[in-house]
Amino acid sequence: MTGACVASFLAASGVGHVTCADPEPAEPADLAPAGLVLADLGQPRQAGAARAVARAAPEVRTGDDGAVPDLVILTGLTLPGLTEQLMRDRVPHLALRTGEAIGVVGPLVRPGSSACLNCVDLRKTEADPLWPKILAQATFARCQPQACDTVLAAMTATLASAQALAYIDRPEHVPVTSDGTLEVVLPDWQWRRRTWLPHPACSCGAFAALTCTNRACACGTMSV
Repeated sequence: MTGACVASFLAASGVGHVTCADPEPAEPADLAPAGLVLADLGQPRQAGAARAVARAAPEVRTGDDGAVPDLVILTGLTLPGLTEQLMRDRVPHLALRTGEAIGVVGPLVRPGSSACLNCVDLRKTEADPLWPKILAQATFARCQPQACDTVLAAMTATLASAQALAYIDRPEHVPVTSDGTLEVVLPDWQWRRRTWLPHPACSCGAFAALTCTNRACACGTMSV
């Protein structure tokens, strides 16, 4: 539900090239204002998202030209191979997901500079040793889309779009979703931030970079 909404929000906000990649057929749970519509049912979600972008901003390009994107937005749980490829290619990426009563935006991963998705999983495993099993079941299970309140999905898509725009406009600026997530849980509808620092056991390199900025290091630099 959120992917097409984010795509149309970014296009309407002036982003000139928005490409969506999701070949799975659209289902009723995917329909939303500013996103997929009834006519998209049964069609690849990526095609429906391209049509949503065209409705919002006809001049925006939606084809994949093979160029490295400025930012990738991951709308839901993803297979490890995709995030590993993004890390290898040093492509910044923002995660978001929605559930029956929760919306989560972040982290925004700046490869080698901030906590990656694996860092977050390692931190969660420290708090709950069963987390890897839960994550594997959620990632690889073939199930129907999880129900999500329409307003909750729209709120999450809107905040994710705002974070993406903030990063695209000022890539040198550290966004609030770097090393953290913004989460809203029903029924209180209050956004809260959770901190996820780089994990020392992760090979992404962000922990070493964090350590370097917090002390005088061999390169002769010091944070002040």
